[in-house]
Amino acid sequence: MSELLKLANHYKSDKGSSTGSGTHFALLYEHFFGHLKDEKIKILEIGLNNGGPEHGSARLDRVITDCPSIKMWHHYFSNGDIWGWDINNIDIELLKSMKRFKFFKGDQGDIDSYKNFESLTNSVYPGNNMFDIIIDDGSHAFYHQQLSFVHLSKMLKPGGYYVIEDTHWQPDRTQGGSKLGGHAPFDKEQLPSTVNTRKLFDSIFIGKDHGTLVPNYGINEALRAPASENMFLSCEPESKTPHFGTNSDFKSLDQFNNMRNHLDTLNQKRPEYASELFNEMKLYDRILLNDRTLGQDLRRKAFVLKIIILKKRD
Repeated sequence: MSELLKLANHYKSDKGSSTGSGTHFALLYEHFFGHLKDEKIKILEIGLNNGGPEHGSARLDRVITDCPSIKMWHHYFSNGDIWGWDINNIDIELLKSMKRFKFFKGDQGDIDSYKNFESLTNSVYPGNNMFDIIIDDGSHAFYHQQLSFVHLSKMLKPGGYYVIEDTHWQPDRTQGGSKLGGHAPFDKEQLPSTVNTRKLFDSIFIGKDHGTLVPNYGINEALRAPASENMFLSCEPESKTPHFGTNSDFKSLDQFNNMRNHLDTLNQKRPEYASELFNEMKLYDRILLNDRTLGQDLRRKAFVLKIIILKKRD
């Protein structure tokens, strides 16, 4: 068993194999992040404990008394600074128990939270507040995932990793909202409407390049918001590039139309950040989670269809 998986199970993180949904994400993380184990890195994780306010309004004002994955990271990255972001407060004794753990209380849906986080990290690391790894394991709401990526991507180092977990699930009344403790404040109907994060990333990252997916370069100019009706008329689709983002294969024109539809819808629904989101996405390669990059055994164990792993270009 890998060291990180053992730690995940020991601290009862659902990134392991024995707690909660048992995603085995720890295997993926050790596979890609293991070379950083002894380095003085900075890692940020959003969402510190299972069953937060995405499962009910009664959980909005709780105090976090355990943070399993933060404990896992703190143990594994013995020289790293481990940052945790959560909408709830944290128990002060838990905070004190890990000397390299730093906590930020913030709301993924609040622009001021991102400004405050950047200001705080600048005060802690003057001139060097860039992170090596950022993991979004927060509310899982599409709007929150996209807003976090827009603002936090700028704080990720070239060569760093940006991860979005649990892209398959949305907080709503039929999937864990009111059923687990009252009306969830993050129910999807309570948040601004936007596109499906997974489908958006699948539509953008379609070109194959040595085990990664790269953005479709058929769009030659930066996306501008708000979008005009004919913004895509001058774009040309990629030629004969199979679609590796999902299990389906599309001809190049179908791929391009799929991407265009997603971006057009994003601009209609969220013109205030659509341009920034797309232009940040163009700075990354998306890691293919298949037999070639993981090996058959690891690919079968980890819930690869529930996670997006991006690497920022150097």
